[in-house]
Amino acid sequence: MKKILLIACALCCASTSYAESPWLVKLGVSDVVPKRDGGTLAGMQASSSNDVQFTPSVEYAFNPALSAELLLAAPLGHNVTLNGIRVVKLKELPPTLSLKYRFPAIQGIQPYFGLGVNYTMFWDEKTEGPVVGSKLNAINSLGMAGLIGAEYRIPKSPFGIAVDIRYIDIVSKVKLDGNKIGDLTINPWVLGAGVTYRF
Repeated sequence: MKKILLIACALCCASTSYAESPWLVKLGVSDVVPKRDGGTLAGMQASSSNDVQFTPSVEYAFNPALSAELLLAAPLGHNVTLNGIRVVKLKELPPTLSLKYRFPAIQGIQPYFGLGVNYTMFWDEKTEGPVVGSKLNAINSLGMAGLIGAEYRIPKSPFGIAVDIRYIDIVSKVKLDGNKIGDLTINPWVLGAGVTYRF
């Protein structure tokens, strides 16, 4: 009976210990690198510029291996060119929700991968060059996302360091003065690094 009580107490303590800290926040920075072939707009080759921004995230662990992460970002800015000529500046906000699988840690390093969904909102489109004065609208995008990465957990500390790489499917239908002129394909690789904290 004593053994059963001891085992039960140990399990309760382990469960309580884990349940007290299912949350993780990451304060990071990411380089968002759009696909070189940005699609075709008005019969011309489009491309979008890179942007580096602050990208915090919040993660909730269902158990030691499975978690859900919401990646946020400061507004991203892109310069869009057609055949090398800049025609519009726009902003985007791409929150991404992913389900992550974490492998067992080896010497404090825990690899992980994940799959999820992204919803990108576009606004503040400012036309330039040959289309200055025209009204351009980039329609919001819904797509899939994937990531791989690793986190190093500092021993006996709630802090860690994480690096990851993501691929996000972002394709916006574009209208100029109300007329559809094609699809802007951003589809970026997102290279991120940050400091993690468990609480």
